[in-house]
Amino acid sequence: MSAAILPVDADYSASVNWSVVTGTGHASIDENGLLTGDSVGTVSVVASAKDDSGIQGFLDVSVSDVTEIEKNDIYSLTLYPNPALNEINVTLDAPSSDLSIYSIAGVKMYDALVNGGSHTVDISSYPSGLYLLKTNNSVKTFIKE
Repeated sequence: MSAAILPVDADYSASVNWSVVTGTGHASIDENGLLTGDSVGTVSVVASAKDDSGIQGFLDVSVSDVTEIEKNDIYSLTLYPNPALNEINVTLDAPSSDLSIYSIAGVKMYDALVNGGSHTVDISSYPSGLYLLKTNNSVKTFIKE
């Protein structure tokens, strides 16, 4: 949303407080005037001058479609010991995840589909160095001694 404040030379000409009056629908608005519809119906958007003059402008808005945004699932990933010598233990709380290990040069060293819980990877044959352990939504580094 945007609001034009008149006269053009008014103090605070770029400053308004935004608010929403719920009608048959529901919406929220941020300090920049971005209106987000939460339920179908009508709401009134109010732009109030910040100069305590009491001047307000109203606009009735029809919310016709509300699309729910899917939240990305965030799961924890832990690995130990770090640095490691012979094996690395991985703990995931994701239901299932692709787990891959890459050398710092980008060579894939290991790949498996892992169900949540603990998983152990034998790294005894890996050369010493820095490695990346990657799951569906996380990346951790570890050192092979």
